[in-house]
Amino acid sequence: MRPGDFIDAETLVYAAVFTGVVIAVMGMVRLLDGGDAAARARSRRLQRIRAAGSADEVIRLLRNSGDRGLIARIPVFGRLPETMQQAGMTLSPVALVAIYLVAALVLAVVASPFLGAAAGVAAAVAVTTAVLALGLNRARTRRISKLVEQLPDALELMARGLRVGHPIGTTVSDAARKMPEPIAGEFRAVSDQIAYGDDLTDAFSDLGTRIDQEDFRFLAAAVSIQAGTGGNLGRILRTLAKVIRGRFTLAKKIRAISSEGRLSMQILSVLPFVLIGVVLLTSPSFYHDVSDDPIFPWMMGLMVTLIVANYLILRRLVNFRV
Repeated sequence: MRPGDFIDAETLVYAAVFTGVVIAVMGMVRLLDGGDAAARARSRRLQRIRAAGSADEVIRLLRNSGDRGLIARIPVFGRLPETMQQAGMTLSPVALVAIYLVAALVLAVVASPFLGAAAGVAAAVAVTTAVLALGLNRARTRRISKLVEQLPDALELMARGLRVGHPIGTTVSDAARKMPEPIAGEFRAVSDQIAYGDDLTDAFSDLGTRIDQEDFRFLAAAVSIQAGTGGNLGRILRTLAKVIRGRFTLAKKIRAISSEGRLSMQILSVLPFVLIGVVLLTSPSFYHDVSDDPIFPWMMGLMVTLIVANYLILRRLVNFRV
């Protein structure tokens, strides 16, 4: 018997999948490690600049790294560093991608005996990507909600400082020192830009771009308009704080009223996967016996599509924007 007789088609498929995952891991590491390498290079340049005293270069390094071109258009992964920063995650994007690929590989190995190699890999990638996207979005939403909740207090603190005659840079520094995290860190970055000589409007514009939330963009626009036309910045900040606090309170009320609908959405979205898991545990041959049928992968794809469509439609019905 030849050695090749021991290798069947399924083994070759698993070997090809494993090789593809390894290549994908190496590619994503090389793709995203450039950002870490750039961050390390920026850190080294900051140390040299601190010794040389070049303020213009410090300002440029404190700002965002800029657009990465076509990479930023990749769904979920294109803006992964920005999303992780907005979510307040300290984990490296490379480490997160490695965890994602390992989880997808394990899930593919578990699902392939029941769904077939191709359908198992497709289902593993789809489920892992959905979990990653939903988890990042949830963490980002929670942190931004916390920032919005803290923003009115920070603006009122700045307004009080302006009212007693403090310059805007001092009031921003006071907010960075006296406010709790996470908003203290964001105002600390603004204070650093102003301290190194950056324009006030550019510093707040970078704040709005970095957080990517409308209340912070309103703040950047208010500061920009006041810098161009003049006026009482302290009163503008107090008015903006009042408006933001009112919007946040209204959003909380709407969320409480729609809680029953959101709970129904979550139950109806998770229930199909629970039922599939129960069937696989109680009767493993239920899907395995028909996995060789040519129609089976198409039916599984249709089922996953309908589940995702159900979630998106229900989420749209219970997600109210204030």
